[in-house]
Formats: sequence, C-alpha cells, structure tokens
Amino acid sequence: MSATKEFKEVLTMRTENLKVHESRRQLFSSTASKDSANPFVRQRPLATRSAAASTSSSPPPWANGSPSSSQLFPRKQDGESQPLLQQQQHHQQQQHHQQQQQQQMVPLQDSYMQSRAEALQNVESTIHELGNIFNQLATLVSQQGEIAIRIDENMDDTMANVEGAQGALLKYLNSISSNRWLMIKIFFVLIFFLMIFLFFVA
Repeated sequence: MSATKEFKEVLTMRTENLKVHESRRQLFSSTASKDSANPFVRQRPLATRSAAASTSSSPPPWANGSPSSSQLFPRKQDGESQPLLQQQQHHQQQQHHQQQQQQQMVPLQDSYMQSRAEALQNVESTIHELGNIFNQLATLVSQQGEIAIRIDENMDDTMANVEGAQGALLKYLNSISSNRWLMIKIFFVLIFFLMIFLFFVA
C-alpha cells in the first residue's frame, strides 16, 4: 500500500509540473505572437538604417548649388534601392515562414500535451482502482484471519469437550467394573449359603 501511495504522489506531482509547463508555454506563445503581429516592434534591417543615417547626415545636393541627385547618381540610387527592397521582402518572408511554422507547431504540442495529460489521468484512475481492490483484499484477509482464529478457538473447545467426555466414560467404565465385581461376590456368597443350606437340610 505504501508503494502505491508513493507512485500516486509521483504521478500527481508530474501532472502538476506538466500543467505549469503548459501554462508557461501558452503564455510565451501568446506574447511571441503579439510581438510578431505588431509591425512597430520589428527592427529594421541594418542596410535600411545605414541608408537612413547616410541620407540624414549628408546635406541635400541643392544646398550647395550642385546639380541634382538624379543627374549625378541616377543609376546608383536605383541599384541601391532594389537590393534593400529585396532584403526587406526576404526578411518579411522569413518572418512569415517562421510564424507559420510556430503556428503549425503549437497545435501539435497542444495535442501532445493533451494526450499526455489524458494518459496520466488514465494511469491515475487505474492506480485508484487498484488501491480500492487492495483495500478490499485487505478487508477480506482480515475477515478470513478472524474466521481462522474463531475456528482455532472452537477446535480448542471441542478438544476440551472430547477430553471431558473421555474422562466421564472412563469413570463410568470404572463404576461398571466395580459393580460387576460386587455382583460376582454377591453371587458367590449366595451359592455358598445355598450349598450350606442344602448340605445341612438334606
């Protein structure tokens, strides 16, 4: 019984740990999904920040009376803007792909944890049933022990009664044997007196 109680306590502790782990995982997944869904939290790539810093630091070309930027660097700006856009699109695609993977993994983990919880509940119920069965067996064994003790006491009583009956029979046999000798003696005395009477009368 102590082993079953210890095993039951271990299973209950395990279920509580799994529940705490599941709640933490749900909290973490909810916070991660909120951060990923908010576009203002995302950080911009390094190339865009460097491009923004360069544009903010350098003065405009018309401030010095120099020719316009479209005249000086027409093809260079187009060549720089296209890789930046491609990098941003690629980064967004990667983030979207990661979000999809996380969203696909969450139901699988939920189903796995649910199956584990159901399995633990089934094991706990079977252990509870086994505990009840062991309790019933213990009660039956105690009842059988009481019955065996009663049978032993009855056997002692019967042995005492048999011994008493044997003693009574021996006493009766002794009394009968003593009475038989008395009857034999009386019979011999009567024969003796009869012989004397016949001898003297005749």
